[in-house]
Amino acid sequence: MAFNCSVPDCMSALPGGRGWCSTHYQRFRKYGDPLTTRGPSPKTSRGPKPCRVEGCETHARARGFCVKHYARASKHGDPATVLSTRGDGSTADVLRTCSVSGCAVRVHALDLCQRHYARSKRHGDPTIQLQAGPGDGKGHSDGCHGYRRRYVPGRGTVKEHRYVMELVLGRDLLPHENVHHKNGDRADNRPENLELWTRSQPQGQRVEDKVAWAIELLRLYRPEALA
Repeated sequence: MAFNCSVPDCMSALPGGRGWCSTHYQRFRKYGDPLTTRGPSPKTSRGPKPCRVEGCETHARARGFCVKHYARASKHGDPATVLSTRGDGSTADVLRTCSVSGCAVRVHALDLCQRHYARSKRHGDPTIQLQAGPGDGKGHSDGCHGYRRRYVPGRGTVKEHRYVMELVLGRDLLPHENVHHKNGDRADNRPENLELWTRSQPQGQRVEDKVAWAIELLRLYRPEALA
């Protein structure tokens, strides 16, 4: 017997469910009504949207802002920043200086000059002092772990406390060696505040292994004891 959809004037012969044809049954499952006319969902509509700034009718390009207001938000931190007006009625960026006290450099972004903006972005604080700690003043703090770093020609940027210990020893540090700060201040890299530590341990527990390891340790650090 031929199938007849219960929707009036529907001549489809493809059964779907609940007395509807396949087309009307799928509309019921998707929209809750077998008589709903299919169309684009509001969530998937790709039509142009206006800028989020009140009163601006320009189409949004990035993060809900038009090109102009997005640029102001990126540069000044506020898309509604009022810019200075030229004689011809056009606008121009306001010539402002860094908001950090004592800094007279022109604003780069978010009311900060380029240097303080970089510090804020990297360390979360534009006023962080990167020059710190006793020493010869050639290094700088990494701003995170408290260790000082310095540039060494031919090697690039290295940790200052390891470099100072290498100068004291007259050789490069070995992979199993590290440098300890006696007073706990990682920025105090005076030679008298540094001491050499080692993480090396014997490879086994046999007496022969321990003796061989002890001799190697003396040969490296106290060769006069083997004389």
